[in-house]
Amino acid sequence: MLACYQKAALMSPGRVLGRQLLPLSSWHVAALDALGSPYFSGGAPTVSDLVIAVDVCSSGWVEDARTRAQQATRSLRGPHGLIAWWVGLRFDGRRELAAMGAHVSAYMDWPQFWSDGTSRRPGVQLAYHLVATLMSNTTLTEARCWNMPINLAQCYVAGVACNNGADVADADIEDAMRILQPCQN
Repeated sequence: MLACYQKAALMSPGRVLGRQLLPLSSWHVAALDALGSPYFSGGAPTVSDLVIAVDVCSSGWVEDARTRAQQATRSLRGPHGLIAWWVGLRFDGRRELAAMGAHVSAYMDWPQFWSDGTSRRPGVQLAYHLVATLMSNTTLTEARCWNMPINLAQCYVAGVACNNGADVADADIEDAMRILQPCQN
């Protein structure tokens, strides 16, 4: 079994800024991306970015659209300068920033797969693709799809893709490709 499948099934999130994080889900990725978080758009996150990411990643998707909108924007209200100052006094900022980065990175390990060349995936953001694929191919609820750890969702989607004729990369093939890629340039 590929390590990414084991990791997806067994990994549990830690705490950042004293708050228990939930497994990184499609909801978290979509919300942070919409908020322009450097955890997904690139760049170095600030303490304010950290506070927003922790707020988003410590709550899950809810059925009610109004609550969901309030939830996504909750972190944008308030005096972020004051919050960042308080975080700086109470926590080791570099350690907490590193912990949040590690949390995001840990959930981005999933199987690579190739299809028969006929793409069925529209040009949508990964989080929405995963939720749509899971909802159309399983009996999982919308809430379960949005709140599922994103790497576990990707493992399920890989299973669906295999059922539709895709090939899943073997860990040995992935390692060889990583080693050979610099040689091809």
